[in-house]
Amino acid sequence: MDSAETLYRQHVKAIHSFFFYREVGLSELEDLVQETFVRYFRRYDQEARASEETAKILYGVARNVWREWVRTQIRTNTLELLEHDLVLTSQENSEGYSDEEIDKLKSALALLQQTQREVLTLRFIEGMTRKEVAEKLGTSESDVHTYQKRGIKALRRILSEPVPPSA
Repeated sequence: MDSAETLYRQHVKAIHSFFFYREVGLSELEDLVQETFVRYFRRYDQEARASEETAKILYGVARNVWREWVRTQIRTNTLELLEHDLVLTSQENSEGYSDEEIDKLKSALALLQQTQREVLTLRFIEGMTRKEVAEKLGTSESDVHTYQKRGIKALRRILSEPVPPSA
């Protein structure tokens, strides 16, 4: 076994956990772990790989990979959510959504935790920035991001559940 393979085996579980606890989906988790090691091996030579700082360096690379991934998720999820899920204004329904779809979304929002519901309402219905929401709720921008992400995830789960037949 060469040193690269040994290093990989020693640290793969820790890097995997790093992404797992940041709520990266399993489908993307392996890609991010792989990207972390690819960047590490491209950047650092044999001497650096043998140092005691290896874990610290790997976590730094993983953090950068995760930040890039989050930025892309924010862009795509926010656009997707705005386009499909949160058209709850009292204006005319000019977006082509049926009253049934809007009622289903309102009901799903009611099932969310209070903070998640507040964050999603302020962000997507009232159009506030994360900073503005954080100030209004007296929390940090990173907390707002977390509540937003978890709220969107919960909404998708709720909205994808089959509707039981009415009696």
